[in-house]
Amino acid sequence: MLAIVGGDICTMAGPLIKSGRILIKDERILAVGGAEVAIPSEAHIVDARGKNVMPGLIDAHCHVGIIEEIYQNEGD
Repeated sequence: MLAIVGGDICTMAGPLIKSGRILIKDERILAVGGAEVAIPSEAHIVDARGKNVMPGLIDAHCHVGIIEEIYQNEGD
């Protein structure tokens, strides 16, 4: 179990949660919120104070980091 605590959480679906908590178990988010999210004693705690926490950004189509498709060696 993982708990990310103290960071400002950008949920992308609602208001910013200041000094929030995220609880994760088995790669699934169980809870997102403030002090009402209880942190189990067995959780590994990640201190995110002073940081912004947000969902990962997924680029559905990208050419960054692959060999050039149009230009050959000069584009590497």
